Amino acid sequence: MFARFFRIPLWQRTFAGLALGVVAGLILRERAEVWLQPIGDVYLNLIRMVVAPLVLFTIASSIAKLGEGAGAVR
Repeated sequence: MFARFFRIPLWQRTFAGLALGVVAGLILRERAEVWLQPIGDVYLNLIRMVVAPLVLFTIASSIAKLGEGAGAVR
């Protein structure tokens, strides 16, 4: 099932998703906000959970590479 889905080019899947979103927005109107709010909240919370560790490990990696470069110069 997934293999068939991934055979469709990305641009076609993107436009299909965009079209489905527009149709859903036109049909649902005000109800869409009530129905999609929990999904949006979960999505934003997941992004917030990923950002802090990503920043922390990026800074730690940068500091570690600075230490490696200083020893190689001598």
